[in-house]
Amino acid sequence: MAYLSISKNQCKSFLITLVTIFIMTSIPQLAEAVEHFANGVPTVVQDVNVPADSYFGGADSAVGPNPIASTHLTISTTQGFGQNALEFVVGGSLANGNGNPANINGDIVLIVENTNTQNSIIGGSMANAAPVTIGGSIFMTLRNVTAVDPIFGGSVDVRFFAQQQPNEDQLVGGDININLENVTTPEFYGLGYANGVIPVNVLNRNFLVAVQGNITTNISNSNIATVMLGSHYDTTMAVGGNGTINVDNSTIGYLSASNSSDFVNPDLTNTVTFNIGPNNRIANIFASNNGVIPHFIVNMDGSGTEIQELTLGNVIRGGLVLTSELNLSQGTINNLITGNEYYDRSGLRTTVNVRGGTIGVLTSGGSDYSELNFIPGEISTILATNSIGNQDFASLSQVTIHQGAETLWGMRDEVFELQTNNLQLGGELFIPADGTGGVALITNHIIANSGVITPVNMSPERMTPIIGFLEPTGEVAQLTIYGPLTVNLSHSPEILGKIITQPIPIAVTNSDVFGTSKLFVEHNTKGLIWSDIIFNPQDKTWYLTNFRGSEDFYGLSAAREASNWLRQQHIWSLQRRSNKLLDHGVDGLWMNVQGGYEKLDAAIGDAKMPWIMASLGYDFMHKLSDFYNLKALYGFGFGFATGKNKWNTINSTTNDIYMGLVGAYVGLMHEATGLYGTVSGQFATNRTKTKCTGFDETYNWKENVPTEAIEIGWKWSIDEFKINPRGQVIFEQLSKHHFSLSQEGDTAILDKEFLTTTVIGISGEYDLDLRSKIIKLQASVDWIKGISGDFAAKSEVLNMKFKDKNDTSTFRGTLGASAQLLENFEVHLDIFGDLGNDKGIGGQVGATYRF
Repeated sequence: MAYLSISKNQCKSFLITLVTIFIMTSIPQLAEAVEHFANGVPTVVQDVNVPADSYFGGADSAVGPNPIASTHLTISTTQGFGQNALEFVVGGSLANGNGNPANINGDIVLIVENTNTQNSIIGGSMANAAPVTIGGSIFMTLRNVTAVDPIFGGSVDVRFFAQQQPNEDQLVGGDININLENVTTPEFYGLGYANGVIPVNVLNRNFLVAVQGNITTNISNSNIATVMLGSHYDTTMAVGGNGTINVDNSTIGYLSASNSSDFVNPDLTNTVTFNIGPNNRIANIFASNNGVIPHFIVNMDGSGTEIQELTLGNVIRGGLVLTSELNLSQGTINNLITGNEYYDRSGLRTTVNVRGGTIGVLTSGGSDYSELNFIPGEISTILATNSIGNQDFASLSQVTIHQGAETLWGMRDEVFELQTNNLQLGGELFIPADGTGGVALITNHIIANSGVITPVNMSPERMTPIIGFLEPTGEVAQLTIYGPLTVNLSHSPEILGKIITQPIPIAVTNSDVFGTSKLFVEHNTKGLIWSDIIFNPQDKTWYLTNFRGSEDFYGLSAAREASNWLRQQHIWSLQRRSNKLLDHGVDGLWMNVQGGYEKLDAAIGDAKMPWIMASLGYDFMHKLSDFYNLKALYGFGFGFATGKNKWNTINSTTNDIYMGLVGAYVGLMHEATGLYGTVSGQFATNRTKTKCTGFDETYNWKENVPTEAIEIGWKWSIDEFKINPRGQVIFEQLSKHHFSLSQEGDTAILDKEFLTTTVIGISGEYDLDLRSKIIKLQASVDWIKGISGDFAAKSEVLNMKFKDKNDTSTFRGTLGASAQLLENFEVHLDIFGDLGNDKGIGGQVGATYRF
């Protein structure tokens, strides 16, 4: 009998083999990559987690329908699923190696949400050894997407993934429209990666257009290392239309129109526009590496946005930008290069329009013409200047600070140097002056257009000018003065806080042409602090002297004084009516219209005011025969008044006043003796539009003021004559008001005040008997005297009060007549004139009807 003999080693090997077979059969095999084609049928794919699979909205040209009409592919998730996981997502078709092109006659619509891809997302088609054509437009929207490889708006030759130059062509007959929201990817190329098709010959060069329409890309809340509106390197593609990128709340490394592709049409009207919104972090923006971009525009209006470097031109030689433009309103650009990053003028014309924001370093680049405009908006800042290594290119062509614009140049203890062929000063230039720094302006031509130089925190002890107007060596200087320059000392309040024993130098020049006293105003009346400016021809330096607080604060006092006059005129009219009515006349429903022209005395200058007032009221009288032979009067009235007040001084302040009033009055007269007394109360609300020219401010403000008046007098009759001596006291309570002088960094305060004004007068009346009617002729003289209170404006920064006392001393003469036409109807007419520190003329007409 034979025995089977198995050694120990054989047994061990057998067991290992069994275990290996078990493990291999127990582990599931990796699935093969599957390409899913929708063949142009609108398709929605949800909740897929197959990282090896790819989805196409179109067809496989080797086996599927070709051409197809259009595609509409949506990749999304249901609630709670999380993220899809795929290999490729392609909006169009696959030109799959058999030489047959993949054609789509209409539009491509691709929507991808909540998806991660192991490779690329392509808005157009994929070309694998065959060309692709899209007759319509591409619409691609990505939300909450992460792509390991680049995202493309157009079509892609698969040679890109092997880092080889493209062989195949793409053509998009319409536009490419991309929306990226919360997208993370290393690169985005709006045009795609292939070759162009339609030839265009311009600039003595041949271009091949791949997209006939426009490319528009919207990016928000995304993180992308490189964004190119055009294509990657090594393509021969051009865009026939325009390009636009809109960016907000995103982090981007490089942002440009393209690396090597071009935007061209036969007329070279193509424009690429970047709209940079709020809260972006962008490392570098430029027009192109070496592509042709006829017109390049960057609009930056984003608070919280920071750009490390912005180049208004090309980065390397070989490209071409004809015009470039930056419109800066908000945000920060750490380095702005006004032209190409190399010295080749190449016909480039660059324009920078600044309405706000901050430029860290303004660097002069290569261009034929460079223009820098400061336009009214928010205050802008430029900290320093530089040039691309060649002093010949350091000069800008034109720098203009337009009237109404505000800009700050320089830093503490640093010299800010700006070189320009032409310099126009029309707005306000702020210069840090608390250290040893300043601004040196090197220019051939100064155009003074009423510009303002504003030193910030300048010390009274400063001994060096803060600005220099320098003529370049060997150049011919030119000076044009449309309006001389002024100096605003509002931001250097320390000047008024100390005794200054010698003039402070403000500007200097090395030029006999620039060196003239006509360049600056002689009497500087700008801002919170006024001064005089003198020019010393020996050292060619302008000096500040004779410092004083701005008289423009009195303009705010004049606003209050004008409204005070209107309130007193109304309560005066109520008192005059009740005075006359106690003696004779018709009570009942009454109406009164009056108007005139008044010139009010002010602490400095005077304030002229045409005015008009209308009142309507009702009153009645009755005798208290059982109570000491007294006659009683009760009444009320409503009024409206308006006046246009202009305070005439150096910087005239105007006030448009609209006032509503309500008042009531009572009176008692002892008929036997003619003694009487009246009491009136009034509440006025006025809305005033105050335009302070000197402070560049306009205020619309409201004031509520109660007014009271007491009158005591005696009516004395002699035949047809009546004489009425009287005395009156008027009280007013004014509330506190704050006015923000934002341009000057100050607050003006109108204090709470209690005003008292007295009136002493005498009137006479004569009854003219015309048989059928009796006309009462009246004449009066009153002395109006302010005895307490101020119209005062206070400056918080200067800690100074600018008082206009309530010290009116005016004689008013009045002539009038009244007639009772019917038993229950009376009319009256008055004219009056003021003479004293207030002067004016006015009149009123009124009527009363008793029901």
